[in-house]
Amino acid sequence: MRIKSSSRSLTFTVILACALLLAAVMPALSQKAELYEVLFGEKDKQLKDFKNQKADLLSPNFYTEAVEKYAKAKDDFKKGKETEEVRKKLSEVEAVFKKIENTLWTGRGIFDQALKAREDALNARAPEFTLEEFNAGEEALRSAGGSEELGDQDGAREKAAKATAKYRDSELNAIKKSVMAPAREAYRAAEKSEAGKFAPKTLDKAKTLVTLSEEILNSDRYAVADATAKAEESIYEAQHAIQIKELLKNKKYTQEELVLLYEEGLGKIARELGFAAAFDQPLDEVFKTMINSISSLKAEKQQLGTDLAEKQEMLEKNQKEHDDNMAKARKQIDNLLAKTETDLALAQQKEAALQEELAQKQAELAAKREKEAKVAKIRDMFLPGEATVLQEGNRLIIRLLELTFPVGKSVIQPSYFGLLSRVQRAIREYPEAKITIEGHTDAIGDERYNETLSTKRAESVRAYLLANMVLSAEMIEAVGYGESRPVANNETEDGRAQNRRIDVVLVIE
Repeated sequence: MRIKSSSRSLTFTVILACALLLAAVMPALSQKAELYEVLFGEKDKQLKDFKNQKADLLSPNFYTEAVEKYAKAKDDFKKGKETEEVRKKLSEVEAVFKKIENTLWTGRGIFDQALKAREDALNARAPEFTLEEFNAGEEALRSAGGSEELGDQDGAREKAAKATAKYRDSELNAIKKSVMAPAREAYRAAEKSEAGKFAPKTLDKAKTLVTLSEEILNSDRYAVADATAKAEESIYEAQHAIQIKELLKNKKYTQEELVLLYEEGLGKIARELGFAAAFDQPLDEVFKTMINSISSLKAEKQQLGTDLAEKQEMLEKNQKEHDDNMAKARKQIDNLLAKTETDLALAQQKEAALQEELAQKQAELAAKREKEAKVAKIRDMFLPGEATVLQEGNRLIIRLLELTFPVGKSVIQPSYFGLLSRVQRAIREYPEAKITIEGHTDAIGDERYNETLSTKRAESVRAYLLANMVLSAEMIEAVGYGESRPVANNETEDGRAQNRRIDVVLVIE
């Protein structure tokens, strides 16, 4: 018993000593943190601001000097040197800061074009595709900044113009590589596969399109959308040529069998359109019938839209009449109540209010159950693994798990049309909902590129829905968030796959 008591006493003594030591150290640490903020807080912000203003390029020598002197001042502070000695070094840093400010001020107009060209080159992902040319622009701009530091404005202008040219070259070549490289690769693959022997016209069309895409960029480097469209057409035609080659190269088909194969496909399409294709007549007649059928469906769709608009107008008119009648009724009740001065009338008024409140609660409950049933109905529309339906307040989110795009592309594959048809059915359950198509990517690659790609993919889904539904363009918008709104960990493949997604968001009552 004495041994245990002695052990507890020793433990208590150690804990007490540690507590006293901590109590003595904590105020000193707090005071040092406060002194750091006083000495370095504002200058940390200034140095960060200089970096944002590209001072490392526009005033490279002064900026490097400032960083080195500032690092020495911080090192002295960490070593516990006298505050006055640290302040002395910081005054030297401040003097260099003033030189940087003066250089940035005097070079305002000189560097504008170069900085704009640099920003455009970054947007074109020049460091990824044309790093050497981009670095040459960086070096030229840094040299221009050095001349400005020396007061040589003529030299600064000359070198800034050189930097602008380097950045513009890197921008154009980056655009060409990002747009043209996939198209050239697709053409070479088709050419290597000997598609030209079996589909020379199709392969030649692919070549013409890739050449046209490059000519568009050479004439206007900012016509990226047009050039990309031609490049994508070229890829399509190159792959088309390969498919034709594979079909024709297969010796098991005779010419008659090939014709019958395509007639079978046309027959399936015709049956979906509601008629049987007759191939004992010229193909032009079959095509004409198909076109007429499609035109009829479009006209029917348009008529349905017109009918819906008329019904909506009638509903609004009836609602207005109902509201007017209710207003008149309320006014009459108010007049009657105003004339009644007895306690009985007051009691009846309170009872009516309670009844109305009860009815309102019941209506709210019924509406809530109806909403829940509708959400459950929408969940049942999708096959397992196709989509997840979430509800956040008045936002209904249909997360399209299965809808994916080819790497770097925004074209919807035909295999997903069935999934998007179910999305259309879900949207029809909320005809007055405001719809937002949200595009999201994982965190791999450039942030700005991911944002642009996610926007294009969201716009593709929006365009598909507008083309296949009676929807007002104002009721549906597309937004790309890139990598900024992950739902899973980007460090794992499964997490990145979850983050690459399209969310269809319906704002419901």
